[in-house]
Amino acid sequence: MRGTQQTWIELNSKLKPFDNVLVRQAMNFALPQDAIIKTVYQGYGFPLRTGIPTIYPSADESFWHYGYTPRRRKRC
Repeated sequence: MRGTQQTWIELNSKLKPFDNVLVRQAMNFALPQDAIIKTVYQGYGFPLRTGIPTIYPSADESFWHYGYTPRRRKRC
């Protein structure tokens, strides 16, 4: 059986510390999405960079520039 499921984290960007763009960027760089998919979802899944899965032609991930980069997180 195949199905779809989306899991995401929402942050209120009007509340501290999430009102600071550097904090939000650091969280994106610190989140090991591939490791989460491998361990929690047992490898079944892929990171969703937009609200539209990449199987749809209108999905555009070209703007996405985050990835698990702990060193970069520290620079934010």
